[in-house]
Amino acid sequence: MAAGTWEDFTDKYGFNDGAQVEERDFDARKRLVALLNDRPEMQAAKVRALEFDRDGFHNSCLIVLLPAVDGKTDAELMADWMAGPGEEAKLPELTDHDDDTIDPLGEMIQTAYDEADTPEARPFTARELATVLAALRYWQANVTNGPTLNASYIVEGCEHFECVEPLEDLDIDALCESINLRTPACVGCGRGEDACDADPSTDRCAKPRKDSTR
Repeated sequence: MAAGTWEDFTDKYGFNDGAQVEERDFDARKRLVALLNDRPEMQAAKVRALEFDRDGFHNSCLIVLLPAVDGKTDAELMADWMAGPGEEAKLPELTDHDDDTIDPLGEMIQTAYDEADTPEARPFTARELATVLAALRYWQANVTNGPTLNASYIVEGCEHFECVEPLEDLDIDALCESINLRTPACVGCGRGEDACDADPSTDRCAKPRKDSTR
């Protein structure tokens, strides 16, 4: 898939007059705006790059450059500009002091698309979390530590362990703890964020906390 260009992001006729805009372009735009605003040239010139979803026909995936105003948030800058007539800023010259043959803007655009095209790991749902933890604890109890099952038969007969050794007892403890720490939980019951009956006004629920699968 082709990446958008700076002209695509800054011209209302970009992305083939909007006909070729995809969801990844919006994701890449968000990342590109963050990269731009981190540049020292942008900060020295007091310029802010902002996402602009243009209504109507033509290209909806735009970036606008606005003069930064001390004390004003990006949202306030955008609101003032939308109220019009708003002044736009020019993109300052971006340089790479280590290699003057590099196009910093082009590099940032490519980086933004590379990141947009890289799948991000999502948190487990509450049911997935409970199932994974229960399976790990079952394996720990019945295969790693338990005499009730023939552990060697299970390991040797599993294709997942053809090239690696299974986790040992302490490894499973560490993995369960790591999974728990990475998964958002309700502050009231400790369950995954979509598993409780939390009251949005208090962010707490009435369910008692269960630690049996932790």
